[in-house]
Amino acid sequence: MTDSGVALVLTAEERALVEALREVPESPLRHKMVALLETLFAYSREPRCTEAQADGVPCENSGSQCDHCARVTEVLEHLRRRVAE
Repeated sequence: MTDSGVALVLTAEERALVEALREVPESPLRHKMVALLETLFAYSREPRCTEAQADGVPCENSGSQCDHCARVTEVLEHLRRRVAE
């Protein structure tokens, strides 16, 4: 349920993300992680692509040649590798 009392139907992927978030104990680290995720989600919704138009961005994925998407993808991959170490 959302704050408004409306039930949400979640995909398995969405459910896994919610469950993982709930497993992180309340702490300053959790607050920083949530802030990072919110920033990533905001970017993903509005990637600020110079070629974006009303119907979306011209690429189907962030692996395209867009410099901005490529930089973000590189940072995310770096973070993923560092966390996995």
